[in-house]
Amino acid sequence: MKHRGSNTDFLLRRNAALIKAYLAADTEAADSPLCRDRWQRAVTLPAERFWVSEERAVAVVRAMLRGDNPLSRVRNGYKRAMFEEIFRRVKAHVTLRPDQPIPDIVADIVNNPAPSFYMDPRSAAETVYLHIRNRKRKKRP
Repeated sequence: MKHRGSNTDFLLRRNAALIKAYLAADTEAADSPLCRDRWQRAVTLPAERFWVSEERAVAVVRAMLRGDNPLSRVRNGYKRAMFEEIFRRVKAHVTLRPDQPIPDIVADIVNNPAPSFYMDPRSAAETVYLHIRNRKRKKRP
């Protein structure tokens, strides 16, 4: 599994997409701009891609194809659901094109739209707030 504190190459893109999804998430409880309902709705909106690196997804998918269960150690249910969806798509793709290498299949799947962000609403909110706070700190003289 990835190590705590490791960052992804697409962190800024993901954070921008989260902010965009949050702003697009209209909810009846819009009286509070920081409401949990809006974050819940934002993370369930479709995402432009699966927010996992190709390398990590290939490692997990290969382990699953071998019959290992790398998801047994994943406590985050959202992350587990994301890898299960990627694996489901890989299996469907392999039946159509069995000669295509697994890394190519996974790269295609990971870089295509995902059904959701696969994030806890609270984690999404904290991620965006930290991103905004850090940007404000960098702008200060």
